[in-house]
Amino acid sequence: MRLLLRPLAPGEFDLDAALFAGSLSFATAVLVWHGAGLPWPRCWCRTWTGLPCPFCGATHAGLVLLHGDVLAAIRINPLVSFVYAAIGLYDVYAALILAAGHRRLRLDGLSQQREKVLLLAGLLLVMVNWAYLLLRGWR
Repeated sequence: MRLLLRPLAPGEFDLDAALFAGSLSFATAVLVWHGAGLPWPRCWCRTWTGLPCPFCGATHAGLVLLHGDVLAAIRINPLVSFVYAAIGLYDVYAALILAAGHRRLRLDGLSQQREKVLLLAGLLLVMVNWAYLLLRGWR
């Protein structure tokens, strides 16, 4: 497995542009929703069981992050806060490469075994995050 820096191939789907547009669209929709004072959707897991789901507090953590309180966002939901930060960094990268037309970062040679390891690591992170929320007694 290696990290390559290469131009977009002719006819290749521009994943960077699609992810950038998607994240900006979602962020805009959330800000418009919040600005309009509309109620946030309730977590179906918490509503039905009284227990938080692995992503409970995602909206609250995002709003706290927008106000610059990183530590409070991490206390609310560590995994979601990390994902928001990663998306923000990715958006900066995507904006720069799209504006300048630079080559794109791509992983090459990711074996099925490594894909499975990454998937299992991701699932483990979700489970550890969920355990944190359950033990913390998310409010």
